Amino acid sequence: MGRRRRRRAPASDHRPVLEFARGLGYRFQDLGLLQEALTHGSYRNDHAVADYERLEFVGDAALGLVVTESMHFQRPRWDGQRRQETKSELVSNQSLAAAARALSLEEGIRVGRGRNAGEEVRSSDRILANVFEAVLGAAYLDGGMPAARGVLGAAFRKKLQRLRLKPPEGVPGWVRRAGAGLRSIGPLGIRIARRLLSLRKRVERAVGYTFASPGILAAALDAGDAGRHRTPGGRRGRKRRTRGRRAPSPPSPEPSRGGGFANRPALRFLGRDVMHLVLAEALHEHFPEWDEGRMTLARMRLQSREFTRTLNEHWDLGDGDDAGGAAEAVMGALYLDGGLEAARRALGRPFATALEELRDPDLELLDPKTLLQNRLAQAGKDTPRYETRRAPRNSRGDGTVSVTLRLADGLTETGVGRGLKEAEKDAARRTLERLERRSGRRRSRTRRGSAADSPGAAAGTSPAAAAGTSPAVVAATENPKGDLQEALVKKEGRLPVYRLISESGPEHEKTFVIEVLAGRRALGRGVGPSKRKAEAEAAAAALASGI
Repeated sequence: MGRRRRRRAPASDHRPVLEFARGLGYRFQDLGLLQEALTHGSYRNDHAVADYERLEFVGDAALGLVVTESMHFQRPRWDGQRRQETKSELVSNQSLAAAARALSLEEGIRVGRGRNAGEEVRSSDRILANVFEAVLGAAYLDGGMPAARGVLGAAFRKKLQRLRLKPPEGVPGWVRRAGAGLRSIGPLGIRIARRLLSLRKRVERAVGYTFASPGILAAALDAGDAGRHRTPGGRRGRKRRTRGRRAPSPPSPEPSRGGGFANRPALRFLGRDVMHLVLAEALHEHFPEWDEGRMTLARMRLQSREFTRTLNEHWDLGDGDDAGGAAEAVMGALYLDGGLEAARRALGRPFATALEELRDPDLELLDPKTLLQNRLAQAGKDTPRYETRRAPRNSRGDGTVSVTLRLADGLTETGVGRGLKEAEKDAARRTLERLERRSGRRRSRTRRGSAADSPGAAAGTSPAAAAGTSPAVVAATENPKGDLQEALVKKEGRLPVYRLISESGPEHEKTFVIEVLAGRRALGRGVGPSKRKAEAEAAAAALASGI
């Protein structure tokens, strides 16, 4: 008998995942990860599978580190502004969507049923950008940084050439062998070198890692104030006047090759993305039930000033105004010398404590300032105004900042902190407490005046609901964007569209207002510190209104 002919699979609107594994610049060991990365949320309507959102969270972090390390080694003389501008151009939605099309990823996306759903998904730059990040995250989880570099190099080859960058190849071998030989620097230089050596040994014991290239750690610990080091007596050393010769300079931690890669600003720029990826990877592993929104909030909490202070205590780096910068620079040095494994090991103990705190189901992940903005937006009220004034320095020399928060209804509150962000958050926290007390008094009067309590005044109501926020906004464990998409596809056969209404605030702390629409019909608005968070809040508002 002849061999029985295999039954042909039914036609599909997406190409098999195996076809993409051959053209991504990396050969996947686990094709299930790639298939998850190519699964849109609407596909879950009829199939019990995971979509790309959690992998997108990891891919976003991997993308940032691959781009940053490429600039770190290939363009060491670029300043921070040039690096940030180049990075922003590479990771924009339009750039990532073009990269997805270059790899033909739009042909492999699994989309749920619905009229024109597949066309809308595959033509959306935002969705294609998310899919590319998910594929990058899948590659990283499957094969580490070499896999992520391979995917990015295959997708961005032409664009990297235009930006005068080569495809990323990882850490050059000579970096790990680079030393920091001392030159003839005179008595002052010797004192500085001894001080750095003592600090380096103390930090190595704290992070649990011995550097093969001590000069890299010395650069991370050098805050650029070599000429102002304190003498053993406690007073700042005066600059010696020299006739006919230059004043002695501190030992240079830079290797003899590579230009200016070993300086603190560059290490800090790199270390920020190293910490971002290590935290994203750990959250993805330890909290498999969390959606992308909650993981993002948790990562923001772990990269806040409070967490960097904890790192500084564990690593014995001090607690000055540049506490966050010191921790980030050390993370960059650890990555250069020992890779991600050294960075993971150093974060182990402080991160273990933070993970236990994150397991608390009642923990509020939103910072007070963002939470206040969201609650006011849901109530249809104007955003708060912050008036800043710097308090005089005290005897210890650490000046504080005082901020007055004003609401449109006349309520004012004052917050104090060692920096502007800390003071604004303190003012927002105090304002939230006053709003909750005010709301509690209103509920109490309602109970006394009416036998039928409203749902908002019922016993057991959460503080968020008491402040006028819908439960969908506060419950970060839910997936409002996915739920809205599912409901809208079932009801109208279309996907929601998100539109940016406004963008305000300084570069380091922006506030986005985004509106979600079904065709031309507005469904809701959201406010957040990132576009993704604002989109989630807009989707939650649309769900709360019953779409």
